[in-house]
Amino acid sequence: MNRLLSVALCALLMSACGGDGIVNNDEPGSGGGSDPAANTNVASQIQGGVAISEHNGPTTTNAIDEDNDTHWVSESGTPLLIKFEVVEPVQKIVVRKTASTLHSGSNPDIVVELSLDGLNWKTSAITDPDNADIPCQATASSSTHIECTMSAVDAQYVRFTSQNGKAYEIAEIEVLAFH
Repeated sequence: MNRLLSVALCALLMSACGGDGIVNNDEPGSGGGSDPAANTNVASQIQGGVAISEHNGPTTTNAIDEDNDTHWVSESGTPLLIKFEVVEPVQKIVVRKTASTLHSGSNPDIVVELSLDGLNWKTSAITDPDNADIPCQATASSSTHIECTMSAVDAQYVRFTSQNGKAYEIAEIEVLAFH
C-alpha cells in the first residue's frame, strides 16, 4: 500500500496529464507508421524522459541515458516509472539487460505496463502474452534483451516491475514512438 501510494504520488508530482486509460490506435490512419527512420526513443533522457524508482533512485537515469555501459539495478516488486515529455504513440518497447535468464509467460519475471495518466495501467504482452491488455504483433528475446512491437498505443508513462524475487541490471529501456 505504501509503495502504491508513493508511485501514485510520484505520478501526480510529475504533472500527469488527464485521461482515463490507454487509447489503442488500431484504426488505419491513426498515426505512427512503421518507418524505422522516423522512430524516437521517447523514454530517453535526451528526449525529456524522466525515470523514478524508490529503489536505487540516484541511478534510475542510467536506464534511459542511451548508454549501454551504465545500469540501473531493479528490486523485485519495486517499479521503475518513466514519464515521457508528452503523450506519444508507442509502437515498440525494448529492454536491454545484462545477460541473465528471464521467465516469461504465466507469472513473468518482469511486467511492463503503459498509461496515459500514471494511475490507470494496461499490461503489455512483452513477457506475458496470455494475460495482456496490449498485444504484441512481434516479439524478440535473448539473454540480453526483450522487445515487443505493437499497434500504436497512446501513453505518457511506462512502468517496469521485476517480480518473483528477481532483480535485473537494466542497461537501457527504449520506448519507441513512430512519427
